[in-house]
Amino acid sequence: MQFDDFKPKWIIEKDQLIIGKVKFHRDLACVKQQVKGGGLYAIDYENATLWLYGSSDEFGRASMEDVAKCVKNGKVGSLGDEEACKGWKIYYCTYSSAELAVERGELINV
Repeated sequence: MQFDDFKPKWIIEKDQLIIGKVKFHRDLACVKQQVKGGGLYAIDYENATLWLYGSSDEFGRASMEDVAKCVKNGKVGSLGDEEACKGWKIYYCTYSSAELAVERGELINV
């Protein structure tokens, strides 16, 4: 397996939004039956900004309500750090490209 096989993906499992660079969305899941959807992400560490976009081929698209709940509860991060993105600006859209997500994503107010 090559490193370029890994893509920036995210899922919502229970009430936790989990991000990571993986080959498959299922690689982020502990209990697949509890996943509510997912997609891809773009990240800007310098400006503490995360753009969530698209959908998961395995789990489908997450709802804005589920994404907003995770953001408002500060439950956005990686498997080892569930609150890594707490306090960040987080945008969500259903477009399938990072460029459109950055351009047209909707800011989730905390």
